[in-house]
Amino acid sequence: METIIARLEEGAINNEILDTYQLKSLDGFLEYGNLEDYMIVRKKDGLYLTDADEEAAKIWGQFENDPLQKPYDQIIRCLGFRFDTSIFSNQLSGGYKGKYPLITPDYQSTEIPGIYIVGTATHSLDHRKSAGGFIHGFRYSARALNKILSWRYHGETWPKQTYSVSNLLPVTVKRINEASGIYQMFGQLVDVILLSSESFEYFEEFPVNLIQEFDKITGESISNKSMIVLGLEYGEDYHGPSEDVFREDRAATEPKYAHLSNFLHPVLYFYHVPPSKS
Repeated sequence: METIIARLEEGAINNEILDTYQLKSLDGFLEYGNLEDYMIVRKKDGLYLTDADEEAAKIWGQFENDPLQKPYDQIIRCLGFRFDTSIFSNQLSGGYKGKYPLITPDYQSTEIPGIYIVGTATHSLDHRKSAGGFIHGFRYSARALNKILSWRYHGETWPKQTYSVSNLLPVTVKRINEASGIYQMFGQLVDVILLSSESFEYFEEFPVNLIQEFDKITGESISNKSMIVLGLEYGEDYHGPSEDVFREDRAATEPKYAHLSNFLHPVLYFYHVPPSKS
């Protein structure tokens, strides 16, 4: 069975399709700027994607190897989505790129206070920065929102674990090695440690852009405590439209150069006095 994929704008990469396309030529992969210029025609031997302009279709018909001249069993249209604002009487705009409503760091609409956004629609906060537009990312931001609302509307403080200071290193290293939330939502969710003289409190997967409101968001006191923020980050300018991720200096291979690491790595920030907006 053969499959042709017509892709518009952004789309998730399907490695299996790409492998069978590039390595085995079992599938077709076409990219067009405007699919409205094409139409799907069903014939006895399968489905054809053809130019809606008859004259243009005749021109394409001169090329025997053109993928539009062969039938396919399936045609998949990966067209993305637009945010449907109709249920809000259009008081809520399409927001960022017409897909993601504009929201504050606590996932609340900037246009209609009291409306909270969850799931892929929260991707305006980290578009092309982290994984908030996908299930492996927004399952953690959704959990963070649940904790925010639990304190805001039900008086339930943010979950925490309390340890003696002697356990600070092993607990932190364990989280660096095993934590999934701060790994998938790198640069967006962090672990927060409140440190006192003999013990520390550990809070997992807190939105980094709310650090200055930590006590207000969690319901926890920060007085007379220091703060350590643990997150995972890529190196500055490591990746981007004009960056070569395979460049010669891409890797820091010795511990003394750990601060120059380009790949996803743990970063700790220490605040003798926790930051606040006041």
